[in-house]
Amino acid sequence: DDIAYPIIQPLSEALTTGYKYIPNNAISPPDIGVKIVPENNANGCVAPFTPLKFGVTLNEPAKCKISSVRANSFNEMENRFFSGGLSLYNHSYQLSLPSSSALAAENITIPTEEDFSLYVRCIDGNGNANIANFVFGFCVDKGPDTTQPIIMSTSILNNMPISFGQTDANLSVYVNEPAECKWSKTDLGYDDMENNIACSTSIFQMNAQGLYECKTTLTGLKDRVNNDFYFKCKDQPWFAGTNENGRNTNDKSYKFTLKGTEPLYISSAKPNE
Repeated sequence: DDIAYPIIQPLSEALTTGYKYIPNNAISPPDIGVKIVPENNANGCVAPFTPLKFGVTLNEPAKCKISSVRANSFNEMENRFFSGGLSLYNHSYQLSLPSSSALAAENITIPTEEDFSLYVRCIDGNGNANIANFVFGFCVDKGPDTTQPIIMSTSILNNMPISFGQTDANLSVYVNEPAECKWSKTDLGYDDMENNIACSTSIFQMNAQGLYECKTTLTGLKDRVNNDFYFKCKDQPWFAGTNENGRNTNDKSYKFTLKGTEPLYISSAKPNE
């Protein structure tokens, strides 16, 4: 006899540290929602290329969609689901939005006063869907990009063992913004690192997690030792050769280790007693 649609509330536990939800009275009824702002500045914006995570909590398990366009119904929304389309009480979502200079490099201009809105609707197991949207609003800081790129993850887990006799390994590193990256076997400055990495340098090349992939092959792997590699990146590749002083480079290397192993030997064999 359930004829009620899910009730949506913002999920505080999912929100990126340093940000908070505040009521958004600018939303037109029947929609309701919140604005995401820095904790110390209720009128502030999200830093560009910040992995921003937020979420919803429901009064019953339901599937939820999120869209950048205001649709008239759940079925008309983009097929972009929270939690892979599972029916859950809590859902979270993460994205990373580009800076104004990154947009300009792609010949895209967004007015400085424009806010972003993401629209959420949910549907329960009996097919009851929200009539109105729950709206997450925020803006992206239009000031110059002053933050260093961040390596968020790697295709091989750090400190993983490798096969005995293995001399190289294909690796992808995932960065929070378009960047140029290098690696070295010693901890050097970016310009002194010997090995370039093939990186995604357009804002349109982000993956499903909102990250940018850099591919390389690590060489010279040795057995029985820790094979240490050091990575550094330089952001805003569209300024390469023209405005190098405006680019941000990692001060500290991202250390990545593959553990060399020993061969397996059968030390003894005998029948079961």
